[in-house]
Amino acid sequence: MTRQNLMTTIFILILIAIGFIWFSYFRSKSVFEQSVTVPGNQADIRADIVQLRRIRNLKLDTTIFDDRFFQLLQSSPEPPVSPAGAGEIVGRANPFTPF
Repeated sequence: MTRQNLMTTIFILILIAIGFIWFSYFRSKSVFEQSVTVPGNQADIRADIVQLRRIRNLKLDTTIFDDRFFQLLQSSPEPPVSPAGAGEIVGRANPFTPF
């Protein structure tokens, strides 16, 4: 093996080693490692449990559906008509062209 081939091989091995170190040590945490959370103290856990119980015991007020005004509401018999009419073109073909 000539001296130039030996230097080229050593250079390539050094580049591979630097690349391995760069990607294994200096990269950011993976998505899995970022999503794992360690629970805090007992007060935080208890506060979360209290909040979950409040959400679970939430009662929705559905009396609006029994209201007389709500029951008098009707849907529109036909879709609304555009102000320009059915066949008219409103606006310019390309609104971004200068005047």
